[in-house]
Amino acid sequence: MAAASIPRYVPPFSCKTPSVPSDFYASGSNQAYTYITSHSLYSKLCSVSTGVCSGGHKAKPKAILKAIKTDPIPKEYESEEEENQESEQIDKEKKTKHPKEEKRGDITGPEDATIGIFDVYDIFGPAPQTLQGADALSHALNAVVLVPDFFKGSPGDHDWFVNETEENKKKKEELFSRAMNFEAQSATFLNVVEESKKKFTSVTSWGAFGLCWGGKICALTSGPKTPFKASGQVHPGLLTREDAEKISIPHIVLASNGEEPALVKEYEEVFAPGKGKVGEIETYGTMHHGWMGARADLKNADNLKEYERGYNQLAKFFSKYL
Repeated sequence: MAAASIPRYVPPFSCKTPSVPSDFYASGSNQAYTYITSHSLYSKLCSVSTGVCSGGHKAKPKAILKAIKTDPIPKEYESEEEENQESEQIDKEKKTKHPKEEKRGDITGPEDATIGIFDVYDIFGPAPQTLQGADALSHALNAVVLVPDFFKGSPGDHDWFVNETEENKKKKEELFSRAMNFEAQSATFLNVVEESKKKFTSVTSWGAFGLCWGGKICALTSGPKTPFKASGQVHPGLLTREDAEKISIPHIVLASNGEEPALVKEYEEVFAPGKGKVGEIETYGTMHHGWMGARADLKNADNLKEYERGYNQLAKFFSKYL
């Protein structure tokens, strides 16, 4: 898909009736479809689809996300999860119990897309800033973007890192014991990809990128037998030359000022012209680690500008290689 053909996303929305089996999606409204839990591994990681063929997450009208390249990213963005919390509060005031469905992952984009992209989050899980980026890519590339929930509803919490209590220490250790088992997490990811191919049969090109921890997962699954045509890492965590040398597809790395320059330099060397690899390596020198994920501060003008630039760069990269 040529970069020049990146479409502009303009409401109002129009959705087709899902062509996938009825036990996979249930039509909630013309704005979104909700994924019904089934017995597949895929359903355990992506149980909610908000905004298939529509406006992505249920943002308030003033904050509806428009396509990158043509419109700015809104500073305020309300996810479906936040709306559910508001509804839950109203129910409490009415003294009525209304159990909220646990959110595990997200899917956004047209259900008949020919491009599919996996967005592997950082350890803080499916934060609104991460989901907003997924929507931006979906609208820019007319792609279906999937955000699997590897942590099954229990991601990291910022409080664990700023308040050093024994309880928080234990919570961090438990999370890291799961997250840092990269062999197991990579195997799980590849299983999810294979399951996804069965559900989104119109997709002919798959790509993947990850934020911090998620970048490591994408690097490890981009070797000779990769199911992807292109992949990438954003403010990547745990960069190694060994990972770079094993990558066999076009690969993009958008580093922050929080990464070790020597490690980023090794990626630049491995993907240097004439080395037989295709890559794009850039450091956003004024940006902190996490500026495109859960730690993004979109009320900060500089962060917002570089957030937009980063997702535009990802869109151009994937439009070229998918």
